[in-house]
Amino acid sequence: VAPLLVVLKKKDRYWTAFNPHFRALGYSKKSEEDAVKDLTESLDVFFDVHLQRGTLDRALLEFGWKKENNKFQPPTLGNIIPSNSRKEYLPYAMA
Repeated sequence: VAPLLVVLKKKDRYWTAFNPHFRALGYSKKSEEDAVKDLTESLDVFFDVHLQRGTLDRALLEFGWKKENNKFQPPTLGNIIPSNSRKEYLPYAMA
């Protein structure tokens, strides 16, 4: 599994984990790990809903993904993350 791009931040008492490729967010009051777990659950729901409805291709295209040779390629960082924010984004291997 390729690592997903995730930004992890703590603000006040909350940890947030955000994935720009799927526009998914997770959060937790407890820990960074729990925020990533919540993000994983959000992504599971995203895929479950779109696979059940048959709308995954359309959703990915709307999020800026490109379909080449029947395979999807994620949008480039320049298309989804402002250049002054890129240093905040970390690759995070999600199982």
